[in-house]
Amino acid sequence: MADRFFRQPIDHFRPSLGTFDQRYYVRDSYVKTGATSTPLLLFLGGEAPLDGPPAPGSFVDTLARRHGALLVALEHRFYGRSIPFDELTTRNLRLLSLKQILADVGAFCEGYAKAVSTALGPGALLPDPSGWAPPPSRWVVVGGSYAGALAAWSAARHPLLVAGAIASSAVVAPALEVPEFDLAA
Repeated sequence: MADRFFRQPIDHFRPSLGTFDQRYYVRDSYVKTGATSTPLLLFLGGEAPLDGPPAPGSFVDTLARRHGALLVALEHRFYGRSIPFDELTTRNLRLLSLKQILADVGAFCEGYAKAVSTALGPGALLPDPSGWAPPPSRWVVVGGSYAGALAAWSAARHPLLVAGAIASSAVVAPALEVPEFDLAA
C-alpha cells in the first residue's frame, strides 16, 4: 500500500512556523460502486510508526468491509515518517501535545473529506440527517489504547466533523497522581 501525505501545520495556532507532511493510508476496496453515501472510518495511529492501514481481517478492517466504508489510517505526528523537524529537541517536542494532535485530526478530517467530495461530486459522501450544513462528510474515528483516547477526544473536540468514535481500551479520564500504586504490599 502506497504512502500518502497530508500537509499539516507544524503548529496549528502559529501557522507561520510552516508545515510538515503527515503520512496516511487509504483502503478503498470496500466502497460500494454507485453508493449514494459512503461511511468514512479514520483509524488513528498511536505512539509508533504506522506502516499501513489495519490488517485484513482485523476488527477495523472487518468493520469497513461490512459497511462498505472508506478506511483511512493516519500516522501520529512525531512518529514514523510524520516528523515535523529534522531534530527532536526539547524545543521541537513542545509541539507533540494533545492540543496539536487533536488539531491534526480535525484538519485531516475536514481537508480529506473536502478533497474526496470534490473528486466524487456532490452527495457522494455521508449526508447529514439533521439538515445543517457540515463539511462534506463526518467520520467515525477508531483507535485503541492511547489512540482510543484520541478517538474519543476527537469526537468531543470536532463534533461537526466526527460523528462518533470507537475508543477501544481508551483511558479517557487520565489521572496525574495515582497514590494507590505507592501502597506497600
